[in-house]
Amino acid sequence: MSEPVVIFHHIPKTAGSTLLKAFREVYSDEEIYFAHGPNNTSETMSNELSQMPEERKAKIRLVYGHQVWYGIHTFFPQPTIYVTFVRNPIARFVSFYFHVRRTPRQNLHTLFLERSLKEIAQDPSHSFPNHLAVYFSRSIVNSHNFDDCQNVTIQTLKQSLENLEHYAFVGLQESFTAEVERLNQLLPRKITLQKAERVAPKTDADNFTALDAETLQKLVIDNWADFAIYSWAVLQNRKHGLVE
Repeated sequence: MSEPVVIFHHIPKTAGSTLLKAFREVYSDEEIYFAHGPNNTSETMSNELSQMPEERKAKIRLVYGHQVWYGIHTFFPQPTIYVTFVRNPIARFVSFYFHVRRTPRQNLHTLFLERSLKEIAQDPSHSFPNHLAVYFSRSIVNSHNFDDCQNVTIQTLKQSLENLEHYAFVGLQESFTAEVERLNQLLPRKITLQKAERVAPKTDADNFTALDAETLQKLVIDNWADFAIYSWAVLQNRKHGLVE
C-alpha cells in the first residue's frame, strides 16, 4: 500500500503553524499541497486538483490549510488520513481577538483595536460563534466562511460530528505536546516539535479570566455547537488517558 496523504485541517489558533513547521521538516515542498489563503476556495482547488497531472498529484503526501474541507480526499488516488486540533471555544475566540489586534494585515485589525474584548464578545457578527461547526461541516469553502457562523443549526452540528468520525486524529490544543506524541503513532513520517517563540503574550490569558460572568455566559450560549464539538473531542481523548 502506498504512503497515505496526511490531510491537516488547520483550525485557526490551535497551534497549527507550529505543527506545520514540524511537517515541513519531513515533507519537501513538492510533497505539500497548500489548501490555504483567502483566494483558495473549494471551487478553485477542485478545479486545480482535477486538472493536475496524475504524476504531480501522486507526489503529494501532505495537504495543509484553513481551507481544507471533508471531501478533498476524493481528489487523491492515494489513501488519506485527516488530522486536526480543536480548542476550548472561548479560549480560541480570545486568542483570535488578540491575534487580529497584533496583525495589521488582518481585515478586522482596525475595528478590533477600537473595540474591547467584551464589546467584540457581545457582537456575534464579529465574534464568529460556532466557527468550529462551520469548518467541520462545510462542503463549500469560501475563505473562512465567516458568514455561515450566523446560520449554524443542529443539522450543522450533526454534519460536523459525522465528518469528524472520519478523522483519524482530533487533538486538543490544550495538551498539545502530549497530543503530538499520540499523533506520531498514526503518521507515516514522525515529526519533532521545534522550540517555538511565544507569539501570544501572557496578558491574553489574563484578559480571558477578566471577562465578566455575563460575557462568559453569552459566549457559552452563542457557541453552543462548538462546545458540543469540543466536548466530543474531550471524550474521545479520555480514551487515550490524556484528559482527566
